[in-house]
Amino acid sequence: VDTHPAKGPLDISLLWVTHPTLREGIQPEMINYVRNGNFFAVGQKTSAGPEHKLITIARFEDGRNYVWDGHHRVCALYLGGRNYLDASEYEILNITYALAMTPNLDTGYVTPFDPRTEVRKRDFLGFKRKILTMRSNKEKTDQELIDIIIAERSIYCKTRTVTTIEDLVKRVHAKAKL
Repeated sequence: VDTHPAKGPLDISLLWVTHPTLREGIQPEMINYVRNGNFFAVGQKTSAGPEHKLITIARFEDGRNYVWDGHHRVCALYLGGRNYLDASEYEILNITYALAMTPNLDTGYVTPFDPRTEVRKRDFLGFKRKILTMRSNKEKTDQELIDIIIAERSIYCKTRTVTTIEDLVKRVHAKAKL
C-alpha cells in the first residue's frame, strides 16, 4: 500500500476518525498554532511537539476518507477554526476495506479492523509490540500469531461510537471536564 501526495484542500468535516478518543487531550499550543495562521507542514516544529510528518488520510474504494494518522492535529484544526487540511499537510493512503481488515505481519500491521463499523483503541501499541516481538523471537508461527490477533481483537479495536472530527472533539472535551 502506497501513499500519494495530496492534490488540494480537504474538508475536515468529511473525514471519519479511526480512534474513539486521544491518548492525550488536544494541546492548547496546537490550537493556537492554527489560529495564528500556521500549517502542520512536514518539517515544521511547534512548541506543541516535535517536527511534523504528514497527516495520513486513508481513502477507501467507496471514496470515504478516514484520518489514519494525525488525529491530534486534525482536532486542533477544527478547534482552531480552520475547516480544511491544506495539501501541504496530508498524504493519501489508497486502501481497501479488505486490506484494513487483514493482518500483515511482514509490514507490521497487526491491528486489523473494519473502519466502517469499528475504531482502534488509543492504546494498541503495546499489543502491536507484543505480537511483533513474538514474531521476531520466533516464539510462535505466523499462523499462530494471526490466530492471536483475531482472538484478541477486543484489545485493540471496538465498535464505532464516534464518526467525525466534531464527534471526537466533543468526546475529548467531555472527558476533560469530568
